[in-house]
Amino acid sequence: MDTTDYVPADECGTEMTNTEGNSTPSGSFNPSWISHPNNGHAQILSVISCVITASATVFGIIMWKKTGYLSILAYGLENLIDFLSTLIILWRFFPPKSVDSVDVKSSIDALLAKEKRASVGVSLVMLLLGIQIVIISLVRFKKGSMLFSYDIFDEITFYAALPSILLFGGLTMMKLHYANKLNSAALRKDGFCSAAGTILSLGIILEKIVSDMDQNIWYLDPLIAFIVGLACLFIGARAILLKNRELPLLSLEWWTQSVEDLVEDLPEPAQTVPV
Repeated sequence: MDTTDYVPADECGTEMTNTEGNSTPSGSFNPSWISHPNNGHAQILSVISCVITASATVFGIIMWKKTGYLSILAYGLENLIDFLSTLIILWRFFPPKSVDSVDVKSSIDALLAKEKRASVGVSLVMLLLGIQIVIISLVRFKKGSMLFSYDIFDEITFYAALPSILLFGGLTMMKLHYANKLNSAALRKDGFCSAAGTILSLGIILEKIVSDMDQNIWYLDPLIAFIVGLACLFIGARAILLKNRELPLLSLEWWTQSVEDLVEDLPEPAQTVPV
């Protein structure tokens, strides 16, 4: 990689620039929040994600109360957990007040220290998400088609699943893109959480298509959800096990340590956190 064209790991929120002075060609759509996202852009993306997931959580719970359909309950709970994951990411990208914002190195070090804790936190959230999805899927398998009402299925498909594929699909792509640009494992896992919501919504759509052909095939949606749940369990558990080898995750002192103390534990010079 030509390092003259790239400012690595812009974790401090300063604008990334091309040091050779090249500008984006006139007429092309390549804004800085896409081509060179920074810490501030990640904050805005996290706020948008919080608003969307909180709204979807409320909607899912209301629709579940109205219909009793477990798929929409899983949808609401998935968004609730995704909301918690995004809150962690939002915390991760805000520098501590005690850090001098003018001191670029101290800002970077502080955010890198928060990255480690945020990455573990999102991994725990993914583990919780997987458990929740698997449990609800198993309940739906046990109850079978008794829980299914095709009269309300069209309503759920239209008001929840279709918009969710677009919204959470977009969030997934942006989060994974930002995670790659900012070298953030925590944001990448948060993107996986959004991807889980996208796939669950897609499962509802596929169930609608299949049910129009044969209403006895009621198990497609819970089957997809079960697979998604297992994937979340695997990703979350694997990340926690790997991090446990390098970080004292079972130590209460590590979790309650101030960011300033965590910065002191960073190697010198501070490096970006490996994904």
